[in-house]
Amino acid sequence: MEHDNDLDYALKVLAQRELELTPEFRRWIKDRRHRELYTQLKAMYDAIGMNEGALPDTQAEWERLQRGVREKRHAFTPRTAHESPGHRKLTVRLIGIAASVCLLVWIGTGIHSRLSEPEVLTLTRMDPHPQEITLSNDGGQSVLVLSEQTDADTLSTLGATLTDGTELAYGQEQAASAEPRQQTLRTPRGKDFRLVLADGTTVWLDAESTLEYPSHFDGEERVVRLTGEAYFRVAPDPEHPFIVQTPRLEAQVLGTGFNVCAYEGSRPHVTLVEGKLAVASPHYHLLLRPGENAELDEDGSIRIREVDTRVYTAWMDGYFYFDNASLADIARALGEWYNLTVDIADPRAADYHFTLWVNRRESIAQVVSTLNELGKVKASLDAHTLTIN
Repeated sequence: MEHDNDLDYALKVLAQRELELTPEFRRWIKDRRHRELYTQLKAMYDAIGMNEGALPDTQAEWERLQRGVREKRHAFTPRTAHESPGHRKLTVRLIGIAASVCLLVWIGTGIHSRLSEPEVLTLTRMDPHPQEITLSNDGGQSVLVLSEQTDADTLSTLGATLTDGTELAYGQEQAASAEPRQQTLRTPRGKDFRLVLADGTTVWLDAESTLEYPSHFDGEERVVRLTGEAYFRVAPDPEHPFIVQTPRLEAQVLGTGFNVCAYEGSRPHVTLVEGKLAVASPHYHLLLRPGENAELDEDGSIRIREVDTRVYTAWMDGYFYFDNASLADIARALGEWYNLTVDIADPRAADYHFTLWVNRRESIAQVVSTLNELGKVKASLDAHTLTIN
């Protein structure tokens, strides 16, 4: 790509972020000058976007920024590939324009906030009940898992054993000698769990999730039902397809690794990491390729796009990975994991966007410190309430 078009191309990618996934962008961004240019423009875009909602013409300010940058582009032309004082002047000019635009936005924010003080936005509330992993069956039996009160004999009557104190497992031999019983495993806030089904399929069940499955499979299909989120590594068995049913979406596989997210109140989606996967809704039936995510839209259609699968599976390794996620989504996830009441003092800040890695095994105090180090918000913890300003 010619240098004269680099600025226009960078602005185009910022306006259409899906272009970041294209081979053309990957080749372009390998150039150091391109990386510097794109990083500077992205910082300006994010700075303006942080205040979106505070002023009605935020998009107009971004468009004005683009026009201002373009007007100055030809006045600063690098002399050589190795010595580019013009490029440095352009960088200074970009920063100056960004500062002007951001100052305007911040002034507008101050005026707007004085005219109307927004109400506090509460995203989650602390659940005072004990947070325990439970296993029950359709016969009314129930037992706590990973608790001092865990009853190994009751687990055994349910057809399960606790291996290494960290994993629930069902044995084929034991299961085959009895009629299959429907099992329900529930995880609370702040706890995920792994189990191995009778067919050898491994399931990682995320927090606040419910998985229903038989003690062993004896039909033509292996069917489980999920509410919440889980990652499945399915044991291959071409003659018995493995089906994951959620309230609004269904995934069918022969042998693969994939993530399903179907929490109440959110759009269900399925992310394929490896293998083959068919995704179905009442009106659509589509095939996924590795590295693709299928999301059910409000109108019932299924939208497929290429994604970084780490965003959707990092929780299995004990991390939150937020990729340009809104503050509302980040705060809600933290509140649900750490079982907190989360308040955003200014609801307009809910649209701030961040890219952030968080170790889910860290204390909430450490996470609050990480948030504050970003410099975009001020978070404070008081007992069981997280307040973000």
